[in-house]
Amino acid sequence: MPERKEPSVTSEQVLEALQTCYDPCCKERAVSVVELGLIQDVQAAENGHDVRVELLLTSGWCPFSTHLLQMIDQNLHAIDGVGEVDIEIVWNTVKILGGNLARLMGIDVEKKVQEVSQ
Repeated sequence: MPERKEPSVTSEQVLEALQTCYDPCCKERAVSVVELGLIQDVQAAENGHDVRVELLLTSGWCPFSTHLLQMIDQNLHAIDGVGEVDIEIVWNTVKILGGNLARLMGIDVEKKVQEVSQ
């Protein structure tokens, strides 16, 4: 009998699953962590099962960070074939201020930079 081969996980599948993960502060607006620009990188390992995600947190004091990490871990483990899930928290405030988060909050970053420069 041939050995059953586990499906390989792709970065696209990981991103799709991350689209269903919401920062608790933005869930009512249905804005995912991907749309917020909080996902910095996604990698599927060569073994086809392990995945690594770089997650940008907007604050080290966010009371919901544990909840968010658990949600990401659960949603990624729900993908058929996923093995280990490594979520690395990264810090990059320039990315926060200039990315999707500012746009979603209605902040015109270019205008703010011009105002400060004058």
